[in-house]
Amino acid sequence: TEWNDILINIKSYYFNNVGKDPGYLVFQKFVQFFISDYQVYLFLIATIFFGAMGSFIYKNTHRLSEVVFAFVLYSSLFYSVYTFTAIRQTIAMSAVLVSYEFVKKRKFWFFLIILLVASTIHRSCLIFFPVYFIVKIKRINILYPIVLLSFPVLMIFKAVMLRFFQSIGGYNEYLYYEGAGTATFTIMLIFVSFFLWWRMKYVICRNQNAEKYYNVFVLALFFTPLTWINPNAMRIVMYFSIFMMILVPQAINSFKSNKVLR
Repeated sequence: TEWNDILINIKSYYFNNVGKDPGYLVFQKFVQFFISDYQVYLFLIATIFFGAMGSFIYKNTHRLSEVVFAFVLYSSLFYSVYTFTAIRQTIAMSAVLVSYEFVKKRKFWFFLIILLVASTIHRSCLIFFPVYFIVKIKRINILYPIVLLSFPVLMIFKAVMLRFFQSIGGYNEYLYYEGAGTATFTIMLIFVSFFLWWRMKYVICRNQNAEKYYNVFVLALFFTPLTWINPNAMRIVMYFSIFMMILVPQAINSFKSNKVLR
């Protein structure tokens, strides 16, 4: 693609709302300067993603067993499908995982810049923006069960939720899909959510940062009803459900000590 065509695409996207994610064209154009083979290009994408994910896991776990289990969860919970087929979102997810480190360090502008740049490649990553503020919620022991136990209500009002996010975020592509439903994923997520709730006080006792992980993960539960309108909404859920790679291993390790610090 010629640079002139890319500039036209950028102009059409931002001024005429035509086309999508022009940043990906820019990314491809730069990569073409030193990579011409598509298989090598895919290897580069994999390197970017697994580098970001590996760093994310390493910085948020404390034991080798948790690191290993996190990768096992990644391989078994459908995430690998996106890595191989959704290249644009794979790059955006890499940016989100990197940006979380700035959430922890409370460096807002670094966090915001990463998200804005990544949004030119896949706009869906902007849904991660509220995380910067949500992680500061201290009463996760109250918020978490409220969202979990309100899940049937969220399912009833899922269409209202979708219209709201369409109005503020432009998620117009997530229209009602006849026969939509993610029963297996939803049941699994609810089961994991109850398990994590059960072990919450022990997990947080062993790792004070775990409270932040719970704050993020509960958003996956909040957005899951949208996948019953259109399964593509799983792209939104993924930004938050991927935190179970950190939480589940720590919850399992919490059985080694049921003592809660006062």
